[in-house]
Amino acid sequence: MTRLSFADLVRNTGVNYWAEYKTLLTLLNGSACKIFPDREFKGSIILGYEDERRSFVDFCDEHFESFPIELRGTCRSLGGFNQYFRFHPERVENPGLDALLTLTEYLMTFSAALQTKINSSGLHAEKIVNSHIIQHLKILLGKLYHKAIAEGPFIRLVPEDVVAADVASKLPKEVSIKTFLYRHRSMAGNIEKKREVLLALGHQLESRRDMIHDKVLEGAIFSILNNMNLRHNNVDPNTPANYREFVAKLKPRELEEWYDRLYQMMVAAFARLDATDALSIYEANKGIIGT
Repeated sequence: MTRLSFADLVRNTGVNYWAEYKTLLTLLNGSACKIFPDREFKGSIILGYEDERRSFVDFCDEHFESFPIELRGTCRSLGGFNQYFRFHPERVENPGLDALLTLTEYLMTFSAALQTKINSSGLHAEKIVNSHIIQHLKILLGKLYHKAIAEGPFIRLVPEDVVAADVASKLPKEVSIKTFLYRHRSMAGNIEKKREVLLALGHQLESRRDMIHDKVLEGAIFSILNNMNLRHNNVDPNTPANYREFVAKLKPRELEEWYDRLYQMMVAAFARLDATDALSIYEANKGIIGT
């Protein structure tokens, strides 16, 4: 049996969601802890700044009214925000991945708001706190295989998917964000939201379908779009031209599984289009290259 090295033990044995969640609560509320080997924090402040023992929450409260109004709404403090939206991360029992990701989004969103304030006013202590929190969160995202995307003042975390990320980056902004968010945990079980994304992607593909150069893939994509209650109402027996008994009898979870398959097909189709574009450039220049 191959020995598991110490490096493998550290890198490959997964993430302790509970432990990581408790560390984030420490960062948020300012209990004494040691986060980095050469930095000891008390109240989220590096020792040496003994006169600045305020927590991240304290700093956010101090500058809360300068945060984007789309984020803070009518709330006047971070504590008031939590009460208003009934967001109480300290009350979560046995936190798993979803709870950890939500708390990470929360910290990153308010860190971004605080960072904007720092950049505009040259604040010092807040910068020290925020930079180390952000550094910690970036390390955590790497362990969780997620990436952060901005949606207005909010930060959302989506699974790291190299192919989908590359495809999304080349789409119009509004479609790009939806493509990322399809894999977000908040989409799970939300058939209407997934339908919206698939229709947007289908619209982008329609004008280039002849360039996919894979008739099986192209046929499957547009067959599902037209027959799986996306573009047409395929579940109403009173519309015989579009009614599909198979689709009408699908349970919501089964229909969602078909939508997820379609999403994968569409990502593959966009990737093929990118490859076709790259090959066209190569063909046009291969004489210059010398091949």
